Amino acid sequence: MIRLLVILLLTTILSFRSASQIIEPKEDALIEVGYTKTVSIDTIGQKYFHKSPMTLRVGKSSSMFFPDKKMFLDSLDYYDNYAGMNMILSYMMKGEPVTDIGGWEDEYIFRNVRDDETFVCRSFATYHMGYAEKTLLPEWTIKPDSTRQLLGHECLYATTSFRGREWEAWFAPELPLKEGPWKLAGLPGIVLLAQDKNGQYLFEATSIRTEDIPTVGIFIYNRKPLDMMKSREEYLKALYFLDLKGKFMNEVSVHTNFKVKVGDRIPLYDFEEVDYPHD
Repeated sequence: MIRLLVILLLTTILSFRSASQIIEPKEDALIEVGYTKTVSIDTIGQKYFHKSPMTLRVGKSSSMFFPDKKMFLDSLDYYDNYAGMNMILSYMMKGEPVTDIGGWEDEYIFRNVRDDETFVCRSFATYHMGYAEKTLLPEWTIKPDSTRQLLGHECLYATTSFRGREWEAWFAPELPLKEGPWKLAGLPGIVLLAQDKNGQYLFEATSIRTEDIPTVGIFIYNRKPLDMMKSREEYLKALYFLDLKGKFMNEVSVHTNFKVKVGDRIPLYDFEEVDYPHD
């Protein structure tokens, strides 16, 4: 398995040496909120969770939400390609999980960096895909009688139904920016805690800072060419078959001695948005 991962890594690096990054600074940041994103990837057997550090960076009119470890690894490769490659190879050769440095999460969300547009991209194995859509915010129902303290801020409770999932959130009116983790924005205060009612996704704020924050914008350091999908639904369907249904691992087994048969498996979880074609 280690040999397979090394081959895939070297193939990716050698195939995509030409720069295809997108760097579009927009404005100064007003606030940055750190989160832990917890994903339950097994909802029918024993519970198994991924926990990942994420960051929400917010400006006056735009925001970005990104996986900390993936951003670090991509930016290291961008500024010092060989340092990034050697770090990954050293982990692989020692048999240590690459997720220790690259993390489990690899999706970036940039909201309103370009006018009224949400731009999403994700790197999966040798694939790098994205899409853009008109920014759509959830429609929330606020329950002002329910309150709790989070990170020293009094928060109010709200619920929404958004693209196939029911969500509940706690937001801080003392932080009067209509932002939150992932796409859970639009409330009169930053969302500090959110979870879907099925228990598959949980976003918990862990830190807040308002000084010495990098610029808000689009920062995609990944070297692989970005394949822009025509729609959000096309993007999610492609990822569903590549990742959750195992199409990529089937492709690997065709070209290597690493044999797997996972194409007919039943996915144990789904993405945050579930309103896309699954067949």
